[in-house]
Amino acid sequence: MTSDEFVLEVKRIEPTSGLMTGGTPVKITISGPEGDLDGETLMFTNVLFGGTAATDVQVYDWDAKHETAKGIIAASPPGRAGKVEVTVTTPGEHKGQSQTGFIYEPGVVDSVKPDKGPRTGNIWVMITGREYIDVATVKFNDKAAEFRHISKHEIVALVPSIKSGDSSKSVAVSIEMANGTIKKPDAFTYEGP
Repeated sequence: MTSDEFVLEVKRIEPTSGLMTGGTPVKITISGPEGDLDGETLMFTNVLFGGTAATDVQVYDWDAKHETAKGIIAASPPGRAGKVEVTVTTPGEHKGQSQTGFIYEPGVVDSVKPDKGPRTGNIWVMITGREYIDVATVKFNDKAAEFRHISKHEIVALVPSIKSGDSSKSVAVSIEMANGTIKKPDAFTYEGP
């Protein structure tokens, strides 16, 4: 097989998203024309997220007997919110590209505590997560809430009221920031009539 016929396939990347600050370990499963690639090729393979090189590239699932490996693990570099292509290039300039790409998220909402309360609202909740920077608005579904930005990991918000009804209602909590919006579905449940 000539070098022109060499096919490099990016079979899978896990996870497919991470924070804009970078540093997410991403497992990239790669195969060549005969299956697993040799370890030396993988050790010198370049990984790009968009046009930016990944860091801490390491081989995983090393087979010492055959000197092959399943793929590489690379730390995502910092990026802007949105989706980018993940491209791998071997020392022989053979390229492969992920079909799914990688999504940079502006931040993450991990939890809302307490996560239940009355329909009248007017209770303070703690919203914990990561990368809360330049927070402009906190919303419960589409209703803006009074809030205090404590740190990059914590926000306290005053739950707004909703109309009364017969059953409980779960709503999303979203945080709008200068670099994008993050949302956690069904993060808070209004209880009672």
